Amino acid sequence: MSINTISNANVYLDGTGDLIGKVERVTLPDIEPTMEAMAGLGMVSEFDVPTGLKKMVIKLAWKSFYPDALKHRLDFHKTTAIQIRGNLETYDQTGRVSEEPAVVLASVQFSKTTLGAIERAKPIGSMEDEMQVYRLELKIGSTTHLKYDLFSNVYEVNGVDKFAQMRSNQGRA
Repeated sequence: MSINTISNANVYLDGTGDLIGKVERVTLPDIEPTMEAMAGLGMVSEFDVPTGLKKMVIKLAWKSFYPDALKHRLDFHKTTAIQIRGNLETYDQTGRVSEEPAVVLASVQFSKTTLGAIERAKPIGSMEDEMQVYRLELKIGSTTHLKYDLFSNVYEVNGVDKFAQMRSNQGRA
């Protein structure tokens, strides 16, 4: 038996904006299908079939104001490239047996920015942003486990494009 853990990560905006120590928490999106109930004569029950994917959202909780990040956070008309890099450690009964990069690459649009609450003698709190995800990749080591592109209708799981046949049937390669 082995156990995987990520105990720390770093966030980058537009490939260069190193945010070490500036982001308190990252909440990655839920991957959730939209479902439609199907039922008909002669069936004893209904069942759900997937019809697409629900909107994906990434959340960032900030520790304070940072002018280099505010230019992205406050412009709701542009997309921003975000990169989250962690160290995935694997442990077994002998201790740590491996380490590899765990990376999330995303193209996002800020959709909600909370400027926080200020109290005397306390750090600013509750500064959480929400971002709509237009493109997302999840890589562990050299393997891409998930690739999602809203505008191209791409949803790949471990290299298999789940929407390829649908796009072909619709006349879109």
